[in-house]
Amino acid sequence: MKMLVTAGGTKEFIDGVRYLGNISSGKTGAILADDLSARGHTVVWLGADSAIRPKSVQQQHNFVDYDDLSNTLKSLLSEHHFDAVFHAAAVSDYKLSKVQAEGVELAVNQQLKIDSKAEILQLTLIKQPKIINHLLHWSENKELKVIGFKLTNTEDPKQHRIAVNKLLMQPGIYAVAHNDLHAFNDDRHPFTLHVAGRDAFECSDIQSVVSVLMTLWEMSV
Repeated sequence: MKMLVTAGGTKEFIDGVRYLGNISSGKTGAILADDLSARGHTVVWLGADSAIRPKSVQQQHNFVDYDDLSNTLKSLLSEHHFDAVFHAAAVSDYKLSKVQAEGVELAVNQQLKIDSKAEILQLTLIKQPKIINHLLHWSENKELKVIGFKLTNTEDPKQHRIAVNKLLMQPGIYAVAHNDLHAFNDDRHPFTLHVAGRDAFECSDIQSVVSVLMTLWEMSV
């Protein structure tokens, strides 16, 4: 099978040296890509410029911001036949639309650096469309399996279910791999895999997630 893996986090620049980002290192995506490759699949990795890279994947592409990621995904999916996309990238929900320093509006320009003498810097953010909702539409393969990833930051199981179900009900989403910041550390990184119409699968790591998915796909052949 031919797999596409996204990894790492987007950066939304405020000026030439400052940006809005997240804590994603891309480690999960790197391990995932290497594991899929070791199982004999053809893997394309699309990762943030600062993300941890897979060791055994030859086809690698990079992104910086939301637009980079969106445009590259659209190009790859429309021009090549992929069987599945593991969308593990942490994509910014918002982009910068306006900057004000001491009430004076400044140009949103990556070629400049905002003077740090301002005591108050106000940023206006606007919502960006969810990239994962467009993957099937962009894909040359209309039977593409999309695996989404959902990270939460609450110990409330009800909130976990709400977040997962909201993603799982989107068109084209085959499964959602969920974990919570409270449940993992440097030595432990478990997931709960949710597949529509099935009980949840508790997985000790990302390799276990892949094993469950491969078993399900083999059963459906």
